[in-house]
Amino acid sequence: MTESCLTVTRGQILCVLKYGAARARLAPGCTLHSTGARHSQGCGRHPEPSPAPRLFQDHPETLDRFEKFKGLKTPDQMKGSEDLKKHGVTVLTQLGKILKQKGNHEAELKPLAQTHATKHKIPVKYLEFISEVIIKVIAEKHSADFGADSQAAMKKALELFRNDMASKYKEFGFQG
Repeated sequence: MTESCLTVTRGQILCVLKYGAARARLAPGCTLHSTGARHSQGCGRHPEPSPAPRLFQDHPETLDRFEKFKGLKTPDQMKGSEDLKKHGVTVLTQLGKILKQKGNHEAELKPLAQTHATKHKIPVKYLEFISEVIIKVIAEKHSADFGADSQAAMKKALELFRNDMASKYKEFGFQG
């Protein structure tokens, strides 16, 4: 049996937030794992959300922060980019690790905030944009399971994450 995909990289974060890891509804044969492993190719049993292309489509100004992706001008180029897919998996994986800590995420948050503040210079507003996009993408792909209550819970969790990132940004001297 193939090892299952990391929860957040396969659109199951909504189930984890709504029902807890023990009751998350996964595709048959899938189980959650918390090893931090992730697959470069999905298990094929459940869809993978695509927040990065949507972020760049909805907020084209964010593309300026990503030298690596500046050449991606069309939605088809974005959807077909393996590098962009890998970055999306990285974003969702890190976010998932932080959210799973339920507020006790200093160890995960600090290095992320440091790189985003000092190296990448990602404004807090862009974190708000990606939060909105994540909610939109999950709602589209899982409309039956991700209703208003789940969206509100996810919005609140992402707001707390952004506030904590903003606080860390200030510690690193970035007002982003």
